[in-house]
Amino acid sequence: MNGYRAFVLLVGISIATFAVAADKVAVLIDVDKAGAKIDRQLFGQFAEHLGRGIYEGVWVGPGSRIANTRGIRNDVVAALKELRVPNVRWPGGCFADEYHWRNGVGPERRATLNPNGVA
Repeated sequence: MNGYRAFVLLVGISIATFAVAADKVAVLIDVDKAGAKIDRQLFGQFAEHLGRGIYEGVWVGPGSRIANTRGIRNDVVAALKELRVPNVRWPGGCFADEYHWRNGVGPERRATLNPNGVA
């Protein structure tokens, strides 16, 4: 097909509610064309309050004797850079367990409180 590697997929669709009629649909897939670029920010990580994972682990405060930039430990940032983590989201974890993405999109999206948080 015009020099493209492609195939046509014929799909029979039956309309079970009225009759056993079949229509044919042709789908062209051009495997030579590049697909959509996936933003690497989607592959970030989240930080969770586990023991001292955040306070004393990542966050030590700007006055700490541990080397830091604006309160965030420099050694943790260096390790994340070495792992090529594109971003770290905090708070994370448990909130995502009960959150559904559809609640956060569209013109009538509503605020969602973290049911695992401290009141």
